[in-house]
Amino acid sequence: MFCCAAVAFAQKEKPDVTYDKMQDFAKLKTYAWTTNQRASDPDADKYIVDAIDKQLAAVGLAKADAAAADVRVIYGAVTRTDIDFDKNFSDKPSQTGSTGAHTYPVGTLLVAIRDRSDRIIWRGSIQRALPGDGDKARAKQVIEDAVAALFAKYPARGKS
Repeated sequence: MFCCAAVAFAQKEKPDVTYDKMQDFAKLKTYAWTTNQRASDPDADKYIVDAIDKQLAAVGLAKADAAAADVRVIYGAVTRTDIDFDKNFSDKPSQTGSTGAHTYPVGTLLVAIRDRSDRIIWRGSIQRALPGDGDKARAKQVIEDAVAALFAKYPARGKS
């Protein structure tokens, strides 16, 4: 569940982006969405799709019908729970009940762009720590920042 949890990063993972260096990205003008491994939280799904749409527009791609689109876009989002130990970690709870360990959700986002032959020409993935406080405004900002970090590595227009 890519919950409506917001991401306040203790540590930011760098995006992992690969693309076909032979592809002339300047020729690509339109895109359409295809089936996704969508976030289970409807709000998170909307934030992700909106953020990707915004970044695709920023690189010069316009949304089109699937039959007419130059490329198809897909995303997948999953979460897992990580654990962090602080300097007071112990297997015995303190007087406050704390062991010095805390868990937090981590989200992974993968975005792929496929050409008409279904070949992936660009893909990016990124992970972010997600505190589970339910702050939707922060969740939206974290998602926007993560997607912007991915698309910062999109090939420059006019270059291959």
